[in-house]
Amino acid sequence: MKKNLDFYLNIRYPIEIVNIDANEGGGVLASIPFLGRHAFLGDGDTLEEALKNLEDIKTYLFQKYLAQGAPIPVYHCHAA
Repeated sequence: MKKNLDFYLNIRYPIEIVNIDANEGGGVLASIPFLGRHAFLGDGDTLEEALKNLEDIKTYLFQKYLAQGAPIPVYHCHAA
């Protein structure tokens, strides 16, 4: 079965949230370390804005990877 964009966008990848120090401009960083902390990164003045920007970059990169035939890691949650 060939996996499409919707398949990957529906995976619940763990997200890391970090507050940006006020001395560095403030705001929030949201990233997906499992996929690449420096590539899958969104920032914003609020958590909501950072998550929206992260979702936008995730969609863009997944589209790019699928077009290039590049592999996209699939996260499997291991609940306790």
